[in-house]
Amino acid sequence: MSVYNGEKYLEDAITSILNQTYEDYEFIIVDDGSNDTTWNILKKYQDLDNRIIAFRFPVNYGTSQALNAALKIARGEIIARQDADDVSIPQRLEKQISYLEEHSEIGLLGCRVLMVDEYGNGLREAYTLVENDEIQTTLLDHMCICGPTFVINRRYFEQAGYFFTEDMSYSEDYDLCLRMGEITNLHNLDEVLYHYRQHPQSVSYTKRYQQLRNKTIALERAGIRRFGSHNMSSEFLYTVSRDYLRTAILGFYNEDFNEAQKFLKRSQSLFPSIIEDQRLVEEIVRNYTPKNSIESAIKFTEELFSKLLPTNSKLRKLKNTMIARLHMEHVFIGVETNNYFLIKRNIWKGIQYDPTWLLNRGVLVTVLKQISNKVFKN
Repeated sequence: MSVYNGEKYLEDAITSILNQTYEDYEFIIVDDGSNDTTWNILKKYQDLDNRIIAFRFPVNYGTSQALNAALKIARGEIIARQDADDVSIPQRLEKQISYLEEHSEIGLLGCRVLMVDEYGNGLREAYTLVENDEIQTTLLDHMCICGPTFVINRRYFEQAGYFFTEDMSYSEDYDLCLRMGEITNLHNLDEVLYHYRQHPQSVSYTKRYQQLRNKTIALERAGIRRFGSHNMSSEFLYTVSRDYLRTAILGFYNEDFNEAQKFLKRSQSLFPSIIEDQRLVEEIVRNYTPKNSIESAIKFTEELFSKLLPTNSKLRKLKNTMIARLHMEHVFIGVETNNYFLIKRNIWKGIQYDPTWLLNRGVLVTVLKQISNKVFKN
């Protein structure tokens, strides 16, 4: 386990391992340069239980480097992962290790997880693929084994390079899954053995761009290893190109403009017609459009199409369609809330960007009401 400034949830994570029904393990924890009370917490638990081996870096090097430092001293024939803000249920290690020992053909094993909020309250069970074939197929699109639930047979781990790839931080688990999948079978236990915490400081919130960027690079590297640079199927090339397009647009959102241009270029080099998939472009843009105000949403959309995406008639039309929809969404909010100002402010702008909205019966009725109100007021 690695931890960086994890004082808020760290004790829950540690005690969940110390309370395991499987007891024969070493628990290696790396403090990755924390500047809160993390190290004091680790020292306290290390004094309480001699199975804990804790050490710290003077500065924050990143998750991959911290995990690799732990792997260098790990002695076990089975390697398990745990995140510092999550909780393993007491039977987790016993059940996963037992399954690995009974199924020598499986090199990496995960499990079903329960998503919990910052207070540990259950939110939902994450959908889990179980069998190797469906996991291997899905991995060539997206991650489908929860990284901190990994329990790995060291023999296969060493064949796959053993260490996490250090330039893959925030997607190092996905990269490892792809590498392991090339040499062994992968499996998930169809049972909730892990509670995965969702909170504003988690990687999925704070490192979304870096996570997507490295996920995409890891997937392309896997394709080159498996198929060679010139033998990747059009379906696989489309998938990688799609993710580079997502990375470019999210990079633009994060104001990393040079990287955004680089990833857009890579996307088009892999699948030149990707940008012609207007449904895909619209889906990605809408996904990353700011939600805090209509003004910021429209500004982002305008600038994205003018400064990043290629200029052509189809994309100009798509931009107008999307901006019109943003205005009209606020018109409908105004109708539902009887907010005449919101209607007045957006309806004519929406129609100006996309006159076909006048063919929408609800919009037409709203326009007529607005005209009627104006006439009667005069």
